[in-house]
Amino acid sequence: MHSFRSRIGLGIVVTVIVGMGVVQSTLGPAARLEEAAGPVTLEDRVKDEPVRPRASEPIRFLDSLAKACSEASARKQRILVFYTNITCSTCRMFEARTLNDAEVVDLSRKYVCLKLNIGRDGAAAEMLHLKATPQSIVLLPDGSPVDERGGYVPATEYASWLAAALVNPPAEGREWSR
Repeated sequence: MHSFRSRIGLGIVVTVIVGMGVVQSTLGPAARLEEAAGPVTLEDRVKDEPVRPRASEPIRFLDSLAKACSEASARKQRILVFYTNITCSTCRMFEARTLNDAEVVDLSRKYVCLKLNIGRDGAAAEMLHLKATPQSIVLLPDGSPVDERGGYVPATEYASWLAAALVNPPAEGREWSR
């Protein structure tokens, strides 16, 4: 049994009855405006993030996995790897908004921080199974993975993730060689 009903008002409501189910779609002004506005951009998604204090100094990143592992072993700290690409606009937004956040920078001091670039550090990225940018990974000093996050992450979420990754056990079932 099929039944169609439409009503004109602020929008069009279409009700379709198929068998025992009812599907209703509203094509009103709001839906038409969303379609006209185009796809949601990263800037649209971050516009409602709270304003947070900015760090006075940037995160101190090393540029070599070997150096990071050596320093992490000596300091008995975990490694925070940030994987980026020079042409990645999401990476630039993440660096400007999240990696310059005061709480994130403060938490980063509890790690040995390493920045890898897709164009420069292909071998290290391949060894760590890095596939996309931006991507963050926490490793133990021996290179064992603990946790990872990909894509843009707001500062509040990233800070919570960094705090948890300081104490989380290594990830199970995933071995990476150095």
